[in-house]
Parts: sequence; C-alpha cells; structure tokens
Amino acid sequence: MVKAVLLDVDGTLLNSNEYHVEAYIQAAEENGIPLDYNEAYKLIGIGGDKIVPMICGQPEDSHLGSLISDRKSKIYHKNDSKIKLFPHVPELLRKMVDRGLKLYIATSAEKEDAVTLMEKHNLAQYISGYSTNMPHIGSKPDPDIVKQALKVAKVSAAEAIMIGDSPWDVHAAHGAGVKCIVVRCGGFSDKHFQEENIKPDQVFEDPADILKNFDDSLLA
Repeated sequence: MVKAVLLDVDGTLLNSNEYHVEAYIQAAEENGIPLDYNEAYKLIGIGGDKIVPMICGQPEDSHLGSLISDRKSKIYHKNDSKIKLFPHVPELLRKMVDRGLKLYIATSAEKEDAVTLMEKHNLAQYISGYSTNMPHIGSKPDPDIVKQALKVAKVSAAEAIMIGDSPWDVHAAHGAGVKCIVVRCGGFSDKHFQEENIKPDQVFEDPADILKNFDDSLLA
C-alpha cells in the first residue's frame, strides 16, 4: 500500500528545466567552454555538484568550477518570474493528500531553495517533509536522496512512489527500491531513457494527466 509520494521539482512540478539548460550554457561559454543545448539538456536532473565537473572537467569547488556554478545560479535566478507550475499541480497535490498520501520533496537542490519554491508557489501546505542536498548525501542519480526521503517519511521502499521527469529520477528511485512515475513535461523522451538503459514504472504526459487518470495510476 502506498503511503508516501516523493516529488522531484524541476521539470516535474515546475517548467524550469529549459532555464537551467540556458543558464549552464551561458555560464560555460562565458568561461570559454562551448556547450551544446541537447547535450546540456541530458544533464538536467543530475545534481549540480556532478554537472559542473562534467562540463569543465574540474570539481565544483575548484576555481573554474566555482565560477561556472556561481554564474549559472545568477543567470538562472534572473528568470525566476518566468518559472511557473505546470497546469493542475496544486490540484494533483491536493488530490494525493485527500487520498491519505503524505508528500515529500526529493531533490538535489538545497533545502532552503526547495522550501522557498514551495512557499512561493503556494504548495508548502501539502508537503510533509524534505529530502535535499547535504554534504554527506549523494545527489541524483545516486539513490541517497530517495533513501533519505524514505527515512524522513518513515516508510519502506514498497510504501513509496517517486514522481519525476528524468532518467536520473528513475535511477535514484530504483536504486532505493522505489517505483517511479515519469512525466514527459520535463522534456525527456523515450530515447533519453533508452540511452540510460532505464525504464519508468509508469509514464504520463504531465501532472494534469496524472490527475485525470489518478485511479489508473500507481498512486491509487
């Protein structure tokens, strides 16, 4: 029986993926590193501490890594006003809570950023807890954040469902023994999942599609 739902944020609840991509590309190019849009897109959903070394070949806390990371953050936040919830996200979260499910954010972002986003978009009332980036926790696609979410929720892997948008969400969920629903609105195609040799447990177009077909979903 499902008791807890673990929620990714970027590309799952928010239309933010493209803004992360554009910010990484601009930050990389400003530091002399050309970055292809499609190649950059494939990285979204991986923790920033892993993406930066993949872009520049140096650790995030190196001089070059810090330049890219800091610049990327500034560029991304210039687009804060453009970042919106996908249609019917509040209704879906309310539906899950009404069905007795507890909701937990499971993201590679910092906790302060995750909490701020939930408050800004009036979703905090539905969230029972957060599993976010910490020094001793491996970011996605490592399963650590999902495993931590299970501890926060005090449920077993069989009692939880992850909702995400990227292959990295599925890797993280399956690595923790948790089934994963994927929404396509984050921009990842079947090809992306095939390239990573990973298969979601269920696929919907977007949160509105889950809401419409709730009783046929793994959440029911």
